[in-house]
Amino acid sequence: MLSELQISEIAENLVIGLVAFVNKDTLEIKSLPDISLALDNDWIDSEIELIHKDWAHYCRIDLPSHDEVLNYMHEFLVDMDESELKEMLKQSFKHFNPVHDFKLIIEHSPYRDAWIHFRNGKYFDYAVQTLKAHGLIMRPKVYK
Repeated sequence: MLSELQISEIAENLVIGLVAFVNKDTLEIKSLPDISLALDNDWIDSEIELIHKDWAHYCRIDLPSHDEVLNYMHEFLVDMDESELKEMLKQSFKHFNPVHDFKLIIEHSPYRDAWIHFRNGKYFDYAVQTLKAHGLIMRPKVYK
């Protein structure tokens, strides 16, 4: 089973936009740009080719959906004190690219570190849920 350190590595790579591929037999982790967005790069192409050759032995951990990321942002705002900053962050949801605008506002605020900690926890939880669904993390035993 994967260690907490390996799960953290997967979560950190998801945060920066990389898709994780975990070999179910060896637990080796490969993190690559989303195949649909990847630029023409020989190294990425060769890694993808290796994964596809042995596809049955890999599980793919995609990025959280746009809606999931928006939910993370909304959840963060729930515990925030009412302020001009909170109102600006709420208004960012009405913009064309709310994730980008939220990030721009939060990055230059006193809540930056709190947001990063919160977001990283959400991505870690997302990675755990996805890995559990693939059987790569033991489900806790339920005692009756």
